[in-house]
Amino acid sequence: MTILSGPGRSRRRGDVPAGLHRPGPEHPGTQSALPSLGLPSLGLPPATAALAVLVALGPLAVPAPASAQQSFSGSNYGSSRAPSSGPEDYFGSGRATPTDSAGQRPYPVTVPEAEMAPAPYASQTAPQYSPQPTPLDTGSRIVTRPAPPQAAAPAYPTQPATPAPTAQPYPATAPAAPQSAAAQPPDPVPNSLDEWSVLLGAGGKYAPVYPGASENEFSFRPIFDARVGRYLFANNERGVGVYLTETPRLRAGLAGNVDWGRDEDDDSRLNGMGNLDASLELGGFADYQVGKNLWLGADLKQSVTDGGHGGLLAKGHVTYEGQTANGLTFSLGPHATWASQSYMESYFGVDATQAANSGHRLYEPGGGFRDVGVSGEVRFPVSERVLLVGGGEWSYLLGEAADSPLVEEENQLSIYGGIGYQF
Repeated sequence: MTILSGPGRSRRRGDVPAGLHRPGPEHPGTQSALPSLGLPSLGLPPATAALAVLVALGPLAVPAPASAQQSFSGSNYGSSRAPSSGPEDYFGSGRATPTDSAGQRPYPVTVPEAEMAPAPYASQTAPQYSPQPTPLDTGSRIVTRPAPPQAAAPAYPTQPATPAPTAQPYPATAPAAPQSAAAQPPDPVPNSLDEWSVLLGAGGKYAPVYPGASENEFSFRPIFDARVGRYLFANNERGVGVYLTETPRLRAGLAGNVDWGRDEDDDSRLNGMGNLDASLELGGFADYQVGKNLWLGADLKQSVTDGGHGGLLAKGHVTYEGQTANGLTFSLGPHATWASQSYMESYFGVDATQAANSGHRLYEPGGGFRDVGVSGEVRFPVSERVLLVGGGEWSYLLGEAADSPLVEEENQLSIYGGIGYQF
């Protein structure tokens, strides 16, 4: 080991500075310097005593190599003392190192390399709980200290996560609560004979005097639409009848109606033609739903009484039925009517007697299509019980009906309206 005694000077291990020996056989005439240093005499050889002094003063005078400064800085870990801005030792004591008048440390000591080995903790990676070490500038050197451990965030109780709703193969619909009898809407179709519904009223009709006439007249027209039980009905359109079947797609049944005939006094053109008595017509009907609110229907009627037209009528029609938000109901659609020869001769023919009495030419039509046209009806509820009813029909005479000498106008238009009360 080399012992440094000053700048640029060195001595061997066996050399001891003068004044540090005590009298003895090896160094006669020397005086002990220990009392001058204020240390008691320990009875040690001078060399040993000098080494002990140097070791005692070593922490104040030994400058650590630059490569070891960072390693020794780990000894300050956890210290709450702020780094000193002046000269300090490199062991973390914080005491200033004494210097002589020349600014040199008077007791420099070289520390063995074995004693300068870096501390295991300082040379290893920072603990997992600490972030990367942060360099701090202390003025004289860079000291790297690991950040103090951070306190873990307190664990507060949390609400369990709400599981996401799983798809269900069928919609989970709660069964509807049964409605009371007062809350349920009334059944439009009665189910027994004790249940019935009647719309009864009065109105007027403005229509041609007879089929083919050019003049129109106003006449009384009753309004009735009744339903008794599930099967019985009566209305202006089909008369009185019974439903044989009634489903959401099919309605079919039997009906009877009255054809009121014709009076020769109704128009001058009918003079000499005689009267045509009323006829009771019996037949059947069917309506089939071919689309939303769209129905395809047919009516067949045969006169069954003497004195009437005695013929057969077949009518086909397409009807659209709808309802608006304010309760207004309506029906509208085209139609076509076919008539037998007996019916055509009664209304459009002229036999020999009639030709002689009226002056019209003899005319004997055959059976065929009588007319085509469009018809419709509207019902508007004024109150819970009162309804306004209105409708009309336009038809155009065809074929042998239009060629009759009794026909003055092929276009036939009739309208009607009235008010009814719902029982």
